Amino acid sequence: MCRTCPSLTASSSASHGETPTALARDLNERNERTALGREWNADSVRALLDSHHVAGIRVFRGEEVGRSQWPAIINEGLWQEVRDRRTYRAPAVPSSQKGDNRFYLLRGIVMCKRCGVRMAGSLGKYLCGRSQRADSKFCGRSVSAPTLEAFVTDAAINLLERLDVTGSTEPPSLTAVDQAAIEADQEELAELKDVWDAGELKTREYRAMR
Repeated sequence: MCRTCPSLTASSSASHGETPTALARDLNERNERTALGREWNADSVRALLDSHHVAGIRVFRGEEVGRSQWPAIINEGLWQEVRDRRTYRAPAVPSSQKGDNRFYLLRGIVMCKRCGVRMAGSLGKYLCGRSQRADSKFCGRSVSAPTLEAFVTDAAINLLERLDVTGSTEPPSLTAVDQAAIEADQEELAELKDVWDAGELKTREYRAMR
């Protein structure tokens, strides 16, 4: 397969049923780039597969007007086969594989530790928001939704059971050890301020020590 013709590779693979995301990832792994020098993603692959230009077909105002004067990158028959298969494939996917109606308790809350982006609920899992990317920022991290939600629910119930809901405004009592530690800290801070007031410490040093 010609490595200098990523569009041809993409269309041939698409005709065998590979997804746009998989095609984009394959092109990026082989260091192929778009005409603008960017990494591929699912949208750019779809745009390529739908483009009349690569098949050598002229279009004017949305209508095909004949063969182009430029050479086709993709054979028209192969290009049309890919389009047909994509058209048939969409309704052929069972509804159970397109998504689910499960309620995700932690939607919008769970964050991917690796990427720092929100994780979305899908097919019983929380997936990194970059799971659909095909470039170098792709992240396949996921976590079981039932397991995570059960853990968070137990933690929340444990916290609520220990939460003071009496409305009392009195501060919680401290142990003698804690109180002594606080008083010692206050004394050290007071001594530090006296040294700063006397000009024996620069403000930057005072702030750092404080």
